[in-house]
Amino acid sequence: MIDEYVGTDPELGVELIEEGLEEVGMEPPIETTILTGDLPYMPQNAEIVRETLENTGLYDIDLDVRVYIPDVIDRVNEQDEDGNALQYDRNELIMTRITGSPSPFEYFNRNLAGPNLIEEGGNSYTGWEDDELNELLSEVQATFEQEEQVEIYQDMMEIVARESPRGYFAWVPEANATTERVRGHEIFYDPAWQFTSIYAPYANSVVWLEDGE
Repeated sequence: MIDEYVGTDPELGVELIEEGLEEVGMEPPIETTILTGDLPYMPQNAEIVRETLENTGLYDIDLDVRVYIPDVIDRVNEQDEDGNALQYDRNELIMTRITGSPSPFEYFNRNLAGPNLIEEGGNSYTGWEDDELNELLSEVQATFEQEEQVEIYQDMMEIVARESPRGYFAWVPEANATTERVRGHEIFYDPAWQFTSIYAPYANSVVWLEDGE
């Protein structure tokens, strides 16, 4: 299943890392630190990433767990006097979190394209934007043809994989399911809004049960 849907190739991954290190003149093992927050799943995720990287034999990684808000977020957003992000000058990997969504459009819009900076209510801790990605987001919003949307989303994913300074690690802490009797249920992507999907007239959200036989 991993090979079919993810395309994991550990040997190729090690080969590409070695090529990258050679290009920049670095010798393994690379000593670095993973900085992450203290929310329950964050150290667990960081341990998985550390173990995966160290198993290549190319890395020697320490783990630094701090209070997520404000310590980790403040460090991510720290800038110099000219407004340049300091995180790119540090020898560390920062693992934060972003809120996912069942909607591909909302996922890209909130986290990667459009008005996604922290001060604008998004999750772009790096401040990275891409004009082509923003244009594709507008295109996918303008069509209701699913096949066309799929092609656009695939192009967007390629841009993110190629250009984004962030790496993405999927963690699904919960799954949502309902029986056939449940009608009107919607999944809201933020757990803080979990009851909004049950009854929220202002969001046109009402759930009811159909009478069974």
